[in-house]
Amino acid sequence: MARIKNRDYNRARDLIIQFYNQNNVVGGRAAQTHPAHGNDGTVPASYGRDLYDQVVADLNLNPGVGVIARRDFLQELEDLLL
Repeated sequence: MARIKNRDYNRARDLIIQFYNQNNVVGGRAAQTHPAHGNDGTVPASYGRDLYDQVVADLNLNPGVGVIARRDFLQELEDLLL
């Protein structure tokens, strides 16, 4: 099974919280996730996919977030999580 590093997952989570705060994202469920603590320093890749999908859903509910900011942010998350 594919895995991603805890630090990449946690970095993405930190970026999500920061981005949501800066862009006034309302009801952002992705920012309410818990940090990764996999014993081997990794978590299943599905965690990354689920987090990314939740961000997309959150942003779809917040159309006031700028298109360019949204695109750049999603690209940064893809690089970390997918």
